[in-house]
Amino acid sequence: MTNISINSLLRNKFDIVFIASFFLDEKENYFAGGGEIHLKNICDACKENKKILIIQMTNANSRIVRKDGLLIYLVKSWGYLHFKIKVRSLLQQIRTKHVHFNYIGLETLVRKRKNVTYSATFHGTGWDFPISNFPEPYVKNDLKTVLGAKIRKRWMIYEQNCAVKKLDKIISVDSSLLRYCQQFLPPLSHKIFTLPNSVDFERFTPANNHQVRSVSDKFIILFPRNISFARGMHLLVPIALKLRADGLPFIIQVTGGGIGYRGGRPYKDMLYREISRLDLKNYFKFVGRVPHQDMPVYYRECDLVIIPSAFSEGTSLSCLEAMSSRKVVLAANVGGLNDLIIDGYNGFLANPNADDFSNRIKFIYDNFDQLRKTIVPNAFGIVSTCYTRAVWESRIRAFFNHDAP
Repeated sequence: MTNISINSLLRNKFDIVFIASFFLDEKENYFAGGGEIHLKNICDACKENKKILIIQMTNANSRIVRKDGLLIYLVKSWGYLHFKIKVRSLLQQIRTKHVHFNYIGLETLVRKRKNVTYSATFHGTGWDFPISNFPEPYVKNDLKTVLGAKIRKRWMIYEQNCAVKKLDKIISVDSSLLRYCQQFLPPLSHKIFTLPNSVDFERFTPANNHQVRSVSDKFIILFPRNISFARGMHLLVPIALKLRADGLPFIIQVTGGGIGYRGGRPYKDMLYREISRLDLKNYFKFVGRVPHQDMPVYYRECDLVIIPSAFSEGTSLSCLEAMSSRKVVLAANVGGLNDLIIDGYNGFLANPNADDFSNRIKFIYDNFDQLRKTIVPNAFGIVSTCYTRAVWESRIRAFFNHDAP
């Protein structure tokens, strides 16, 4: 908490105002989601030469927090729509040169002002989710769910189109939005700046610069994602069943927190129940939400990293971090993951279903020593050349200096 008042805040002039639905949690620690880490990295790249304010939604009392040189205004809101209404009012009062929305959709109610640049980050296609055959017991397969998914998909495409038309420019972390605009909104494709995510090599590359094999007698499979439908948590149990049937000595280690509910029950509780019911407890280890700065330890201790995202995926930080950590990566062939991985060259891609993933894991296990000598160096070579933090920061600063990256 800081002693800066709201009136004092409104008297200040900021170079950039960031709008975020999430950034700090209830204990005022940083969220470990990819979008929030991306925003933190942008702020770190710009804060030395820019005066920054972050406006964030919270269900607690409104307050102003200063953390790591950043000024964060947490605005009490009764939900997403209420927050957007409050943002609309605040942005008419706060003096700034540039407003940046951390997710597309936050800008829908905002009235643009003269001499202010409006931009956003596109974190990957969000409307590529299924509209049928939902994974029970996590998502109910009924007419209401199907119709809801169809309506939501149409709304998200409409919202995406409106954002491209309304905003002055957009950072896209993968190539999907640019390809979409080139096909459906060609006169506006110049607004899209494709800036893939980057990786912090000093933190994630092993100090001895060598591949590290886990010391466990089990094959350690790391799932470094939040427990949600979008991130493929519903595939973990069927994958484990197939691997157990094949006789693999494995453990799936989960380092994410729970996101998502059905009927008031968290997905993670439903996942625990399925694991217990099918006698799979010895094949899973749940660590809980891990602070981002502590993740290198878990990458070092694993053999294989899986990213079985079902939809809504950009250039995954987890994928880049795993490749930087010199680990074999198996990812779903969705979103921006196929921007990062050339199947069979620097990693492996599979369709987001249990059969494809378990078959690929079995292949990797059977050929692990050989693959470590080929796949891992290729992956590290690509990320260390194309996805460095220094290059990314230079392009981010150019974006916020109103220069083309």
